[in-house]
Amino acid sequence: MFSEDDINNIKSLYRDGDIKTILTLYPSLNKKYLYSWMHTLGIQCGNYYWTDLDIQILKENYRLPSKTLYSLFNGRFSESAIKTKAQKLGLTKRSFWTDEEDFIIKQYYSCRPIDDIVGMIPNHTRKAIITRAKMLGVT
Repeated sequence: MFSEDDINNIKSLYRDGDIKTILTLYPSLNKKYLYSWMHTLGIQCGNYYWTDLDIQILKENYRLPSKTLYSLFNGRFSESAIKTKAQKLGLTKRSFWTDEEDFIIKQYYSCRPIDDIVGMIPNHTRKAIITRAKMLGVT
């Protein structure tokens, strides 16, 4: 699948935390497979862990929309990882579903784009909204 030079290049870029370049140069790779492959080889990603600067950026910008926040980290952390880190830092508390949020899902889920609904319910992720819609039988 990959030449020895390709593998060495991927390993080097991964050690430097340059996931974006790897995925650009090797489009047949996906992020999940890459992480699994490198873990199997015992190679750690240099930028996998949260740095003090990352934490500062998160603290200063956590109230921004999730897509904007995701872009601040250049795709290094998933939206889910960002939300989890924010919870661990005490920036947010676990949010339960309100009657108003359930009403929005019931009213608009089947007739509006999901991005509109995400904008109407900012305390929950896209995935959480989709899951809630299924639970409410709105899909």
